[in-house]
Amino acid sequence: MPRIAFILISALLTAGLLPAQDMIGIDTNGNVFGIDSATGAGSQIGNLGYAGVAGLARNSQDELFAIVSLASVGSQALVEVNPTTGVGTLVTAIAPLYSGSIFRGISFDAADVLYAEHTSSYLVTVDMNSGASTFVNKPNAFDARSVTFSGDDLYSCALVK
Repeated sequence: MPRIAFILISALLTAGLLPAQDMIGIDTNGNVFGIDSATGAGSQIGNLGYAGVAGLARNSQDELFAIVSLASVGSQALVEVNPTTGVGTLVTAIAPLYSGSIFRGISFDAADVLYAEHTSSYLVTVDMNSGASTFVNKPNAFDARSVTFSGDDLYSCALVK
């Protein structure tokens, strides 16, 4: 059985999922799972059609987006995830601030602005149309690995330097 390196999870309230499967998870290979938050039980919904998944986020319209590796764009791309079938639709190539950096986490704020963190620990916003990054902040005390919003508060999982 292939080892799943990690699963990215986003709470989801969407028609088409069984009421008990109220979360979505995607492994690095693009396998999409419905997960019951109460029990942890899950089942595969389908495959995203993209690999190298590094982030998953839900906006205020309950639309899911993932960051994936995509050789045809030379780096990474933003893909919309269909929560019913698991199939991904390419939105745009995304560009970190510096060549060689990659995105490791994304989250939408309450106004549906997409925030991302990449290997240089820069916090940026990402334009959903162009994929361009805009600098927000660089935390000096830690190496950010992921970001998430809860209301107006931004949280990060990080390695302390």
